Amino acid sequence: MMMASLPVVLVSISRPAAFVLEDERMCVQIVSRLPRDTHTCTLHRAMCILVVAVGCHPSLPFICAHNRDEQRDRPSRDDSLEEDTQLLCGRDIQAGGTVLGLHAVGGGFAALTNCRTTVKWPEDQHTSRGRLVEFLAVNGTAGAEEFIQSRKIDPFHALAGHIFCDSPEIHYFWSAPPDTGEQASSKWSAGHRILERGVFVVSNEKPAGEAWPKCLWLRRAVEDFLEQLGRRGEKASDASELVSQVHAGLAEIMSRSDVPELKVPSRLPKWFPEAVEEKLHSGPFCPWRPDLETFGTVSQRILVCDGVKRQTHYFYRPTNLGSPPQLGPWRSFLIRWPLLVQTPSAQQSAKL
Repeated sequence: MMMASLPVVLVSISRPAAFVLEDERMCVQIVSRLPRDTHTCTLHRAMCILVVAVGCHPSLPFICAHNRDEQRDRPSRDDSLEEDTQLLCGRDIQAGGTVLGLHAVGGGFAALTNCRTTVKWPEDQHTSRGRLVEFLAVNGTAGAEEFIQSRKIDPFHALAGHIFCDSPEIHYFWSAPPDTGEQASSKWSAGHRILERGVFVVSNEKPAGEAWPKCLWLRRAVEDFLEQLGRRGEKASDASELVSQVHAGLAEIMSRSDVPELKVPSRLPKWFPEAVEEKLHSGPFCPWRPDLETFGTVSQRILVCDGVKRQTHYFYRPTNLGSPPQLGPWRSFLIRWPLLVQTPSAQQSAKL
């Protein structure tokens, strides 16, 4: 499956705050970051689903796809390069956080999904989960556990690592309360591990619980797709065509909402009525439905690291345009890896 040519924005690393437009159909501006709000939850009822493939293709060391599910009336800003943080990301306008970010100079990547639970920290005490994504992408993973342990952060799954390289090391962090609903953080399940080579998927299940069926389906679908891609890889005329094939394939997989005979989790979350909850587990994408008008997938992101051309492709599209909501066009950002990557340890620490 091939997709139409996309407007591309080349992010210049020699002048990190500059955009070079390769297609004038797309007008992009550098934006300043929204004011931070420490005491507002960035993703109150968000779902989200995230898949990464680490070392699964000889030319593509890192691949990621992320769907953000959220209340449809929650305002957000389209993905762009921020002048002050050098993050390529979107922003939640209500709270100022982000679900996925990529540092355009250092190559730091981070992405987040919620762990769905009724246990929340008081509004005047907690730190937004979106702040964790920003910290990880800007500063790297070395200080992550201290950052997490020193703050009250609502339940989450987070992936992070440096991806401007041939062998990325991706870290998985999590924190969630026990089934008893204990508020005390000392009772929560929290941890960290480095992902092995392969495909990893997480949505909003408990870290110590069963994997949701839609996550198992998504993992198999991506594994099968990459295996087929490897078998026909010699047909791609160049690296750009290979990246286009990956983007097209993942876009199709991540937009499935009608997977036949896909089971629901044995223990459904209770945010919505049971019949509605079941529809949230029919695939990785949550479309607009007459009986679920206010919640669904509001945006999608796909990242592909090209180890041959030493660059990262960042694809983004809104999926919540108009009424009823429709899919927006894909936008593509291209980041060329610097010859000497400025690692997080060499960067100025984020002002937190």
